[in-house]
Amino acid sequence: MTLAALLPAATWAAEPALAAAKPNVLFLLVDDLDVAVYQSGLDAGLYPHIKSLVAAGTSFSNAFVSLSICCPSRSTFFTGQYPHNHGTLRNSGKAGGFKSFKDSSTLAVWMKAGGYRTALMGKYLNGYKAEASGYVPPGWDTWNALLSLHQYDYSLTVPGGVQSHGSAPEDYQTDVLANLADSYVRTPSSQPFFLALTPSAPHLESGGEVGDDDGGDSLRPAPRHVGTPTVTLPASLLPSFNEADLSDKPKWLRQRPLTQLATQQRVFNEKRTAMRAVDDMVGKLVLALKETGQWDNTLFVFTSDNGFQYGTHRRNLTKVDFYEESIRLPMVVKAPGQRSSRVADGWSLNNDWAVTVLDYAGLQPAAGHRFDGQSLRPLLEGSGSGRRTLLVELPATGQSGGHVPFYALRSKDPALTLDPSGKKVLVFAQTENAAGSSVTDLELYDLDTDPWQVQSLHRSTESQRVQQIQLMRTRLDALKTCAADQCRSLER
Repeated sequence: MTLAALLPAATWAAEPALAAAKPNVLFLLVDDLDVAVYQSGLDAGLYPHIKSLVAAGTSFSNAFVSLSICCPSRSTFFTGQYPHNHGTLRNSGKAGGFKSFKDSSTLAVWMKAGGYRTALMGKYLNGYKAEASGYVPPGWDTWNALLSLHQYDYSLTVPGGVQSHGSAPEDYQTDVLANLADSYVRTPSSQPFFLALTPSAPHLESGGEVGDDDGGDSLRPAPRHVGTPTVTLPASLLPSFNEADLSDKPKWLRQRPLTQLATQQRVFNEKRTAMRAVDDMVGKLVLALKETGQWDNTLFVFTSDNGFQYGTHRRNLTKVDFYEESIRLPMVVKAPGQRSSRVADGWSLNNDWAVTVLDYAGLQPAAGHRFDGQSLRPLLEGSGSGRRTLLVELPATGQSGGHVPFYALRSKDPALTLDPSGKKVLVFAQTENAAGSSVTDLELYDLDTDPWQVQSLHRSTESQRVQQIQLMRTRLDALKTCAADQCRSLER
């Protein structure tokens, strides 16, 4: 099926002069930014430039990722596919990291073939340094890839080699990337650009390379933001924080110790503060676009590769899970020609991002490439409602250790929830053994009555609950191996 068959006709009222030219695409993908940090900073006035972007664009109130780990999520961005189809399932190991990613047919390749100049500035995929720091993947004209997650004392690829940065204030990584992007946007060209700007903030600074995604326990702010007032950790006020009774959770989670509130709160505030430099980055780039006359004809996307947890369900500074804090994202999109703010409530996934970019660029993927996602253009134009069901997955890789595999279904489809109003949201999950050969635990949450997911209903003997589990299990079994049209049909 061609991309055109997946993309509804556009109805956005762009100015005629703008509609005739291919738009620029600036995709700002930050790392490990959860909704709580984002909203807390906005409410406190710490992110004035992001607030201005919100005022000019569309905020997605229900944006999610299909696998809440950096490398699989970024691989989904570049391919428009669920992880079970692109095959990058972890940050490392035989089914994870840079070496597992098939980079011959990606968004960068398609955009370059369509006449765009392409650039990546920031984090690429976990393990890139360890595997091949001198390798430039297909499709990228400008390649400035980070070789560590440090804000100081890091290296960045440049034409002909590697550029090292030290510990001076001007070496602060987020600012260096902002300046590179500013120069790129301001460079005159007859071609539109596709810029993937991917700072590592607000990811914790690891002790190793980019592949060490779960390492680190602190994050330094830009010097100008030192002393930003701290706040109480929002998660600490929730019933899910250091959840007292985990008897309804999978065995591996029941064994988790309580987290330390002081640590969770410190890191939350460090991330909240480090995002102020990202906000400055947004302001610098919006100004560059406006001063060069490109703002009105640029698709500007701001989002994160996954969410984050600070002690909810006793999860210590991590993501990965299917729980709301892990999979829910902040996302703002300013479409070409957009003149006012709006909110899109429809559900979106990160496998929609590549499809949406190609839609606005008027391009097709390589022959034979099949998308699992769908264009967000209807939601941006107020003419669509989005999917009613989505898959969250952590497929087994055949290796023990690390994260425990699972599949989860989030749905408001009346055919599954048995709620004719279509408003009830249920989450059903199956945890598997390391080999993926058997189901070890079930969970079922009704987000209407339990938005914090503290009381699983999977043991209920009520006839409706039993029926819901049966229906959701059947749909989940189909979705976890779906591809292309089948995925979209199962998500309706």
